[in-house]
Amino acid sequence: MMPYIIIGDIAIRTYIIFMVLSALTLVYFILYREIPSRKNEEPYLEILSAHFWKMILLSLVLAIIGARLGFVLVHLDLYLQRPWWAVLAFWRGGLTFHGGLILVLLGVAFYSWRLSLPYLKLLDLLAPYIALIYAIGRIGCFYNACCYGHVTEMPWGVVLPTLDDLARHPTQIYSALFSLAIFFILLQKKHFAAFPGAIFTWFVILHSAYRFVVEIFRVSPPFLYSFSMAQVVTATLVVAGLLALLWQRKALIKQVNGD
Repeated sequence: MMPYIIIGDIAIRTYIIFMVLSALTLVYFILYREIPSRKNEEPYLEILSAHFWKMILLSLVLAIIGARLGFVLVHLDLYLQRPWWAVLAFWRGGLTFHGGLILVLLGVAFYSWRLSLPYLKLLDLLAPYIALIYAIGRIGCFYNACCYGHVTEMPWGVVLPTLDDLARHPTQIYSALFSLAIFFILLQKKHFAAFPGAIFTWFVILHSAYRFVVEIFRVSPPFLYSFSMAQVVTATLVVAGLLALLWQRKALIKQVNGD
């Protein structure tokens, strides 16, 4: 494992480097691929391109705050025994994806309202690339030796020297591969864009389903019976996403039939 990258006399956490890399990846694909190729058919993208850097910087700050806050709330018993400033030390590890995503969605909603952008269409635009940057972030987790799996005898088990000398499921790599697959699936937009917000809804369903499965191999404390908190949350999101698709499908059928 390589939790730090040494540059001169400075040690930078590998996880932070991958976070920055994922943000730059998002900027590249949206600003230099998606917007130029689609701005003629989607006029709002011209406005978005002028403010995209501001939105990304705000989203990055909100992602870190939300991810850290989510982790602290889930592990509140640990932080009640530490100095208050330990809550702020996100660079030492301890971030949750769902906490970060919630605040980012609120930040995007704020920009959509302020600039009169179609919020659901904006989420559809971002959805595939959220999966991509999540995959990049999980590689950072692998180097950081966090979010690790149970002990295994499978030939692809990995030893995390900073943890112990036991071979474990590389759940970080499982997560990265699953998320990369979701990225390529959601790029086939014409199969998912039945209504504004549909692509993002499918992202929520696919991401939540993958996370539920990977939690089986990942070391996570039980929350409800033998299920981890992540499994409870993601199972709820899968059901909510499927209900949203069903509701929209019925609404579209009624619209077509003139009801």
